[in-house]
Amino acid sequence: MNLITDDIFPYSLLVFLVLAAILLAPPEVLGQQLSRVIIEEVTDRGGRTYSLPPFRGPIGARDFFNYYDGNPNSGLEAEGSFVVIPYRSPSGKISLIITVGDPGSSSGGEAKLQIKGLPRDSHVNLFDGAPANYGFSPPNGHFNWEWGPGGADGVVIAGLTDSFELEIDLQPLENVNGATVVSGNLASPEKLKLNPGAKVLLSGVARNRNPEARFTCQQVVRKGEAVEFDASPSINRENSITQYSWDFDGDGSYSFVSQNPTATHTFTETGIHQVNLRITTVFENRAIRSKTVKVTGAPIKATRHLSTNDVLPGKGVNVKIRILARGELSGIGLEENLPQGWEVRFQETEDVTWKPSTNQWLLSRKIEP
Repeated sequence: MNLITDDIFPYSLLVFLVLAAILLAPPEVLGQQLSRVIIEEVTDRGGRTYSLPPFRGPIGARDFFNYYDGNPNSGLEAEGSFVVIPYRSPSGKISLIITVGDPGSSSGGEAKLQIKGLPRDSHVNLFDGAPANYGFSPPNGHFNWEWGPGGADGVVIAGLTDSFELEIDLQPLENVNGATVVSGNLASPEKLKLNPGAKVLLSGVARNRNPEARFTCQQVVRKGEAVEFDASPSINRENSITQYSWDFDGDGSYSFVSQNPTATHTFTETGIHQVNLRITTVFENRAIRSKTVKVTGAPIKATRHLSTNDVLPGKGVNVKIRILARGELSGIGLEENLPQGWEVRFQETEDVTWKPSTNQWLLSRKIEP
């Protein structure tokens, strides 16, 4: 179990295995930087896709690998298993640490790993094993390990570019029966188990692919009417929106939170209402979108206009009725409450009739908004 290092890149441990690294670079680094990982496991039974944040470590990745007595000693090694750790140091540097075997086990083992799609400038920063047991010539690399009882091996690959797509083939040979990807932190590590012989596709995703909040709804609604809001058009390239939060009165308080993109709300006051949508991704990225909704009263309003306010007995007054519809309406009837002694002399109008027995105007045609 020999240690081979490349001190030119002392911090960028990036291991080749099942995961993709997230390059959250220091603030002074310009250009598109990686901020998350997408892992796709391809098996005989189909494919599964996972989006994972990096493991947040308390020290640099090189120190966390903790090589001594011929073994990695991070504390996350697992007997008979590959362990893949996309690792974020306190400085923001991201590395990918991979180990195989466990220094505390009573048996040895053997495993291989092949990788395709390596960026031109990537390199082995640390290889724990015999020098003849690996070859690294981007875009391809291969690694072989054999270890005895109480032993473990590992590798760190550095120099991944801002975006990458790797194909990794895990090949357990002896006493290796699994693979685990670790995220979270030392206080609460989260472990994702993969099939032991999986072929894994890894993609690094750029941080500036921020989500975009979008939603649809009616722009004019009635007071007391249930209104549906749909945030399905929101955009997130990693399909990792975990929360939809709604503020229906525009006061900045998101009173309705759901994992479902649709919501229903009933407005109890007329007027112009601002509605805010806030979406949150698994990586805690957020985006907000606002729209205004006009809430009206009754769907129809009728007003009467008289030709004069003063009239002599036996004389007439011209009356014009104006109808305002806030939606498509049909079968409308208007009932008059006539003063005693008054009568209506209807002036023929297309699509409108007068029914003296009930003092009603009847509209036979449909009214558009």
